[in-house]
Amino acid sequence: MDLYAKTEKKMEEMQLTSALTWIEVQFMKKAVDEVFRCRMTLKWTYAMAYYLQKGNQKELFEDNQRFGDGLLSKRAHRDLL
Repeated sequence: MDLYAKTEKKMEEMQLTSALTWIEVQFMKKAVDEVFRCRMTLKWTYAMAYYLQKGNQKELFEDNQRFGDGLLSKRAHRDLL
C-alpha cells in the first residue's frame, strides 16, 4: 500500500474517531505532498554532491544530506502514519 493510500485510510479513521471534518484532516494529504517534495529535493542533492570537490564543504554538505535523510525516513512515516 503506498503512502497516499495509507494517508487516505488514516484520514478516514481520524474523521470517525474524532470530531474532525473532512476539510480539517486535509493537512495529512498536504503533509504527504511536502514529504514527497523534500524527498525529490534530497534525491537531487546526491547528484550535486557527486560533482563537489573533496574538502570541508563537501563533508559538511554530506553531513547535511545524512541529517535530512534521517529526518525524512524516520519521522515521515512515524509521525504521519
